[in-house]
Amino acid sequence: MSYAIYKVGVVGGGNMGGGIAALLARQGLPVVVKEANNTSALKVLDEIFARFQNWYDRGKIKEQRLEELKSLVAATSRSEDLSDVQLLIEAIPEKLEWKLKVFKEFDAILPKEVIMVSNTSSLPITKLAEATGRRDRVAGMHFFNPPTRMPLVELVRGKYMSEETLKIIEDFARSTLEKKTIRVKDQPGFLVNCLLVPYLNEALLGVEEARVAPEAI
Repeated sequence: MSYAIYKVGVVGGGNMGGGIAALLARQGLPVVVKEANNTSALKVLDEIFARFQNWYDRGKIKEQRLEELKSLVAATSRSEDLSDVQLLIEAIPEKLEWKLKVFKEFDAILPKEVIMVSNTSSLPITKLAEATGRRDRVAGMHFFNPPTRMPLVELVRGKYMSEETLKIIEDFARSTLEKKTIRVKDQPGFLVNCLLVPYLNEALLGVEEARVAPEAI
């Protein structure tokens, strides 16, 4: 089945969510960022616009492009304002109970065909899917910081995710967002963070055994 993504919702406008929203706008997609209240929504919008302004100040974009980017981003405290998106990206802090609440809430708001993904770096996608009535259309889409610059996205397939959903988000990440993707298992740390742990362990051992400053390591 053909499935096109014309507009994206991002829940959570922190460092990662704001960066993902800026990336989406840069690639020409309208995006609506959901925050907890109006004050936070306005702050998030200002922060995203500041990113665009920085690009302009550094000569990366022209003034017309700056205004185009601003026109593509909106922020809101109303979940209903995301009801017409084709993709929902959850990017709130790493608390499973918070994320489950988001998936339950938007499962009731969004049409059943809409794909819902989490930017989590380690929490189980299968658990998030079980909080919805669209288990086959829930996935992990783990961006790295900053999303506008880091080329890799981990695509996490939970127990219930369909091959169709995987292909849709993979094509979206590669073709629309121009990212490199890897398919990973739904396990703690996925792939990249699992690889990171041995490096961190070696660094700690270096501090303990060599008795040198962490800065030297």
